[in-house]
Amino acid sequence: MELITIGITCYNAEATIERAIKSAYSQDYKETEIVIVDDCSIDKSFKVINNYRKKNNIELKIFRHKLNKGPSGARNTIIKNSKGKYIVFFDDDDFSYPNRISKQKKILSETIVAFKNENIFCFASGKKIYKKNYIFDFNAIGSNKVFPPGDYLLEFLTFNKKYKNLDYGSGTPASSLMALTKTLKKIGCFDESLRRVEDADISIRLTQKGGYLVGTKDILFEQYYSVGNDKLPEANYSSEIKIIEKNSQILKQKSMYLYSKYWTKLRYKYFKKKYLSLLYIFLILLIIKPVYSISHLKRTSFRRLRHDIKRI
Repeated sequence: MELITIGITCYNAEATIERAIKSAYSQDYKETEIVIVDDCSIDKSFKVINNYRKKNNIELKIFRHKLNKGPSGARNTIIKNSKGKYIVFFDDDDFSYPNRISKQKKILSETIVAFKNENIFCFASGKKIYKKNYIFDFNAIGSNKVFPPGDYLLEFLTFNKKYKNLDYGSGTPASSLMALTKTLKKIGCFDESLRRVEDADISIRLTQKGGYLVGTKDILFEQYYSVGNDKLPEANYSSEIKIIEKNSQILKQKSMYLYSKYWTKLRYKYFKKKYLSLLYIFLILLIIKPVYSISHLKRTSFRRLRHDIKRI
């Protein structure tokens, strides 16, 4: 059996990290190592991890950052210290089902053989659990049809352009990702200048370099909704703008550079509940791309509102 590294990033997760470790040890695929990176937590996370290891007499590779580096830095530390042929990432507040790794490995291996290409990311479908018993099931990108290389993902993530017959699923969360370790290294690992949406960035780079995205049909893990300083709208907005700037030449060629920046700002104003500013930005979008702005709003706004009402 091939060794798989289970990489768990941890930041201020004293209440949930034990659950994530338990789900890692409960996997039915047993040829694994568990690498945990505590990203300079200021709560008792590191103590909880060590106490759990000692109490259960289990083997863990534990690393602790002296400075907070964000999810990208934590995942890169996992990659650097991994001995596995594959890496699968777990979040500190998620629970993975026992068959998650075996299911993902099977699909990833089969896709690599079928496409004769090792540049493959495999994502797991899951469910997000909010307060007030609201549960949102989400399908992984590529779970119905393998997502192809090119700029398709960039266009979807920056200005929501969708092509028929492509399976966009629910994006590219790193908490559901499995890949060959050498694939992650070959494309340059995670961008540590991004404090959020680093998973979108690395997936864009993979597909632009000829890689494919595939997903599981089965729901294999649960995400528990949480709010923290590392998940504030400001962090998301600044990282999304950085991705746009990184791909500015391509977006300018498609005449969507300004549109992408303003749409990202509009979303930020929405999450900050600054609705007058939102309206002003939408008027600018109407000037830049009148037809596309209206169709974009119709495609996304009502679904977003319905989801936010249910989760609050």
